[in-house]
Amino acid sequence: MIFNNNSRTTKTIFNTLTGTTGHAVSLLLGFVGRMVFLQYLAVELLGINSLFTSIIAVFSLAELGFSTAISYALYRPLSENNERKISALMQYYKKIYSIIGFVVLFLGIIILPFLQYFINNFEQINISLNDLRIYFIIFLISTVSTYFFAYKRTLIISDQKRFIVNIINIIISIINKITQILIIIFLQNFFLFLAINVIFIYLENIAINIIVDKRYKYLKIYKKEKLNSDEKKTLYVNILALFFTKTSSVFTTGIISIIISKFIGLKEVGLYSNYFLLTSAITTLIVKFNESATASVGNFAVTENIESQKELFKKILYFNSFFAIVFFVGLSILFNDFIEIWLGKEMILDRWLPLFMAINIFIWIIRNTLGIFFNAYGLYKYYYYRCFFEIIIFLGLALPGAIIFGISGVIGSQIIAIIIIQLPFEIFIISKYALQEKIKFIYNHLFKYLFITLICFCISYFVYFFLLPSGLIGFILKILFILLVVTSVYYITTYKTEEFKYYCNLFKNILIRSKKITSNQEIK
Repeated sequence: MIFNNNSRTTKTIFNTLTGTTGHAVSLLLGFVGRMVFLQYLAVELLGINSLFTSIIAVFSLAELGFSTAISYALYRPLSENNERKISALMQYYKKIYSIIGFVVLFLGIIILPFLQYFINNFEQINISLNDLRIYFIIFLISTVSTYFFAYKRTLIISDQKRFIVNIINIIISIINKITQILIIIFLQNFFLFLAINVIFIYLENIAINIIVDKRYKYLKIYKKEKLNSDEKKTLYVNILALFFTKTSSVFTTGIISIIISKFIGLKEVGLYSNYFLLTSAITTLIVKFNESATASVGNFAVTENIESQKELFKKILYFNSFFAIVFFVGLSILFNDFIEIWLGKEMILDRWLPLFMAINIFIWIIRNTLGIFFNAYGLYKYYYYRCFFEIIIFLGLALPGAIIFGISGVIGSQIIAIIIIQLPFEIFIISKYALQEKIKFIYNHLFKYLFITLICFCISYFVYFFLLPSGLIGFILKILFILLVVTSVYYITTYKTEEFKYYCNLFKNILIRSKKITSNQEIK
């Protein structure tokens, strides 16, 4: 049965809908907030916001792997309702996360006296060194507080109840962003803009903790439960492997703003952050689905046979590929048009950046299908040291690339490093250890979707330059046309596949269920 109250599909859909709805509202407020920010505050302050976010992200490498490894370890005890094991894992999680919080705090304090050296020509910027350090301290407090209070959300997510976290996040995020917008308009105070964010992060974490304590009361009953040495050893192996696995992705993404700030300029960091805001909104949207699906896939992996797992892989890849194509075609053609309409022509960077960022998004979305299975199956131990090769290639290309080609050179370097190192390794490991297939099983599907992408791009690119008008009306028409092209081409090339039939049936079941619920409410 495709659709019932307790099915993995139902939980995934519900988790995804609440996540994407909240993300859409937060995204809208984020775009409004960015317009207000640039109207009342300097673009250099926006650059500081992006730079400090990147520095903290690099510091947070200490956390990499732990939450994912714990999530994977929780799948089986949750499915078996093993309360003692769940409690032991959560106690271990709490202890390690507290240590990580202190590590990040310590690293932040060490770097505090040297912040000005991360900014090209800092003496020419109208920001004092004391203010710079105060801003960074607020960022640091915001991040560290999450480590000390937010560990319990992993239990909800692993238990396929992400919608609880999503609903809390929606409420807190809306109030937070509206408050920040009002502070900028009426006070033009960057300090308060940052400080209010810390307060709402605390409130969100406290709310989630209270709910977890009420829903999982056995955590207090078995709070003295501990993992044995073998369980810790297995967990440690997974954590170490995940650390190596994710280091390259987080490091290369996090350090981009640092490289731009050091070798190009703080203003350019602010301008780049406008582009990154849209791409990060897209990646967050995909993550909302992937995070919801990962717990379901994790449960699927321990209960279903290998043939069913292959079919599930194809269905998720089919779903993600559609959005990868939509966003690639849309961003590569319309990115600068969007920036001009949203913030003004003076906020546009070079013409090659949209193409490189679109390619990056396309690869990222495709890789996240692999990531769902990688995390759900716990394939961390097969990765280890390849991340260092990716970092070396990235830095070797990005540093001269920033000087010679600007921001596009940095993004292009990231793409090359991913294609050469990361993507082939991921395909090999998923093929061999999760799907138990030859690598051509995945490559055949990827090349099929790549071919569809090229068709959609060529059609849309031609119409963009020769048929549709410019301006806001033209921009809206171009978006609609791109959606029409991608949907039509996707349908024509895939309507005979099992994946297409699956989603058609799923959609029909959703409509039928919605009608039944509506009818029952009317009868009552």
